Amino acid sequence: PSLSPSPPPPAPPPPAPPPPPPPSASGAGGSNTCWRPIPEYDGKGMTYEMDHVAPFLRFATSATLTMTTMPDMALAPGPSYDYVAEADAVIANMATVDTAGELDEIRFFDGKLNVALGLIGTLLLGYGQSIEEIMFHSFGETSAVHDAGVAVWKNKLLNSRIRPTTVIHQLYPEDNLRLNDNMTVRGKHFQTIVRTMSHSEYPSGSAAVCAAIRDFVDALWPHLTLTMQGGEVSYSDAPFVILPNTLMANVPLTGAVNPAPGGLSAAAIAERCGATRELGGMHFSQSVPAGRKLAAGMGAEAAATLLSLLGPREGGVRQALGGSAPCAADCCAAVVECNATAQAICKARCAGRWDTPWFDVVLARVGALGAPSREAATEAPFFQADRNHIVIIGAMAGLVPAITDGYAFSFQTRFTNLVDQLVWNAFASNSERLQALLFGDATHRGVEPLVRSGQTSTDAKVVTAIHAIAAALPFFLPEAAGAFCAAPAPCFLLRPTIGLEPGLTAKCGSPLDGYPGVPMAEFDPEGGEWAVFPPEKAECLVAWHAEDAPGPSGLGQVVAFQLLWHRLRDGWNSMGLDGGCEGGPAYCLPYAEGRTQYNPQVGDCLEEELFPASPSPPPPSTSPSPSAEPVPPPSTSPSPSAELVPPPSASPSARPVLKPNDRPSVRPSVQPPPPTPPVPPPPSPPPP
Repeated sequence: PSLSPSPPPPAPPPPAPPPPPPPSASGAGGSNTCWRPIPEYDGKGMTYEMDHVAPFLRFATSATLTMTTMPDMALAPGPSYDYVAEADAVIANMATVDTAGELDEIRFFDGKLNVALGLIGTLLLGYGQSIEEIMFHSFGETSAVHDAGVAVWKNKLLNSRIRPTTVIHQLYPEDNLRLNDNMTVRGKHFQTIVRTMSHSEYPSGSAAVCAAIRDFVDALWPHLTLTMQGGEVSYSDAPFVILPNTLMANVPLTGAVNPAPGGLSAAAIAERCGATRELGGMHFSQSVPAGRKLAAGMGAEAAATLLSLLGPREGGVRQALGGSAPCAADCCAAVVECNATAQAICKARCAGRWDTPWFDVVLARVGALGAPSREAATEAPFFQADRNHIVIIGAMAGLVPAITDGYAFSFQTRFTNLVDQLVWNAFASNSERLQALLFGDATHRGVEPLVRSGQTSTDAKVVTAIHAIAAALPFFLPEAAGAFCAAPAPCFLLRPTIGLEPGLTAKCGSPLDGYPGVPMAEFDPEGGEWAVFPPEKAECLVAWHAEDAPGPSGLGQVVAFQLLWHRLRDGWNSMGLDGGCEGGPAYCLPYAEGRTQYNPQVGDCLEEELFPASPSPPPPSTSPSPSAEPVPPPSTSPSPSAELVPPPSASPSARPVLKPNDRPSVRPSVQPPPPTPPVPPPPSPPPP
């Protein structure tokens, strides 16, 4: 070792300057109204903040929607809030929530998949719809939700407004607030009843998508052949679109509590879906009406696009869709379970490659639909579910947990819509006239399927759909690969191949061939070249199916390949390849946001004071275009069904807030603390 003296330790750095004081409520130094992340805690010592979800959607156009046209963003201009009054209204609204039923309702509408699956469960158990009719509806419903969700996200990103949680933390950190269930917490510990997701407050995404659901159901369901207790019922006379909880206590697949003792109409879905966002503390008063206004008409447009996919037709939707009973539908379908010999005979009757495999449908109704016994499973409403219904339900059961586990709402809508699009295109490929729908064309016109199998049975449609979902799964939801069609799900009997067949990719390449890595910001608003499937790929897929895999498995692979080619280029960077990333999955993370560099501290919100010196907020800094109608101010007389509290303007006694500090009705004027004198740096140490 060296015997030279060690060098002296370096001089300690000067101490860091003290943190700036919190923003003043008096206006001097007050913060702006731009969205900012909300700190979150995992309960294990980790604190984190999330960037805004899906910032690339601010570049979305009609070409990035499935069935509709992008609405004018001026329909939802930036809000004009008195944040003190709005925060008080949020607290007051939450304080009215004091029953388990109210909490169940807030949680039910927080998960939009609960609404979608509630509608599906009602179409099956309440109105006796075939699997073709149910999946026809589902494709349109998830398209309306996807498109309205993308549109409202675009507006959220353009407006960038702060959430109630952040305002209350800053406004009343030490005040004791009375919230739901008569709980009392300090303002700095305030949380919403359900998690506030990492995106801008305005406008309400829930209000937008539920308005789209209402408009879609109102436009489509009159075309469906609804039956109840053996007789047809018109949509105008249908008592509900989601069954009462006495008939469907829990939502299929998600298990969420159905909060509606009398069922839900389409109008009630739209109204309560928005109102519960305010009761739960997630939104201020202008956000819900703005979301509804932005999405107005999108559901009806989705229904029109969906109906156009039926092609030339005579008669109603049921006749256009066609359909047939599963093979050996009545074989061993009674209360008493058949012995092994009888079951073997049933299985032998369904051995064709286009057949849905036979299984004990009565037992499956008990497992998949919650029928309490075999006897109940053969009676209303459960007897309406045949083997094809059960196969699709079992397949979805393998997807739903992965979709709902951690993914933000905008991503959930993309997954569910893609699955339904795969199913629909598989149905179209096993029909004479149904049109497929691709992605990326702003006109949203139906197209001829690449292959028509010559089959038209419901069995052929369902079996092909299962193979199509399995083929596409590694490209959009790989975490579900292990659970999809795993035993005991009936679709396990089909043994679908997860991913594209090696023989197909060896002959025709990959859906990612020529992947441009172009972000949504650079898209042609009309779709451009990426909306057109390459003719050479189309020819190869048709030849491969005819020569190497002419059955439903090969057809499902063709359906998946074609749709993946379009959906993987939709600007979401779902494969992590944008920007030329070549590091593999460890470095090229799906949905990685490296190219749009969104900064929420931008736009009109920068010019607004969160707590201005005046009790009234300044007027909004921008005006909507003359053609757009402004969002109306908060109503002082809320709808009786909403039971919401408007922002108070005078009387503090109406607010259910505990005020040990005698808090006045508006934010008290707080003088900023005196500046901290600078700390001189320590003297330098003497030389060694």
